[in-house]
Amino acid sequence: MDDNKNINRKSRLGLVVSDIQDKTVIVNVARNVRHPIYHKVLKRTKKYQVHDPENRATIGDIVRIEETNPISKNKRWKLTEVVTDRDVAGIAATEIDSTLVSEIEQSTKQNLDEKNDNDNVEENDKTSEEESNNDLEEDKD
Repeated sequence: MDDNKNINRKSRLGLVVSDIQDKTVIVNVARNVRHPIYHKVLKRTKKYQVHDPENRATIGDIVRIEETNPISKNKRWKLTEVVTDRDVAGIAATEIDSTLVSEIEQSTKQNLDEKNDNDNVEENDKTSEEESNNDLEEDKD
């Protein structure tokens, strides 16, 4: 009996672009449409708010959604399955290599030292210019 109800429901395949809200994900569904005059194939996308009661989907997942009765003002679709997991790379903070951190610290120290050296050179140039200007003024008097 439950299978007969699902026969007439629309189904879409899309990419999860946001999972910030509780029990709701935003799914981007893409489709190709041929222009009626120029016959160029155009890509059209639409974002759907999808009900995800178990919070199974995360950003980057490809999911299948199905039309359902209105759940809220904008939610008319529900998540039926997660087809593929995570297309987005995620790195935990504990996985960062300590050597990489030390290299970054050294490079920032070197950059700061170079900047300080450049500032000192500029200050020396300014003082030498001021001295030469003072000498010129004294010569005029």
